[in-house]
Amino acid sequence: GRMGPLVRSLERGNVWAVGRFDTLSAQANLPSRVANQLPPITWFSVSGRVNGGILGEIRAQTRDEDSASSLRDVVRGVMAVGKLQAAAHPELEVLLRSLQLGGTGTTVALSFELPAELLDIIGALPAR
Repeated sequence: GRMGPLVRSLERGNVWAVGRFDTLSAQANLPSRVANQLPPITWFSVSGRVNGGILGEIRAQTRDEDSASSLRDVVRGVMAVGKLQAAAHPELEVLLRSLQLGGTGTTVALSFELPAELLDIIGALPAR
């Protein structure tokens, strides 16, 4: 079915999940102002390879190409805000530098790398 290419694209990872986005957003209790700004997403997937650090990719399948383009714009906006915050949080800068936004057609992909050192820093942060 429609999920075939999405599932095949995950085979590189050793941690992965695929699901319907409406189910995820219902369970995640996203704030309505966030949920209302997201373009229509039908399926999402997360894959990762853990080898000291974490290499990962988040993919979203949207209803149409306009929705994918809008979602890329939303992600770019979030990345831009993150870069502004990074001055006060150097550990955030390492993550932001590793983010790669891609995808074609109705697919949006965001890959990232969390090196082991960054995981150690995050683990040492006091709980807020």
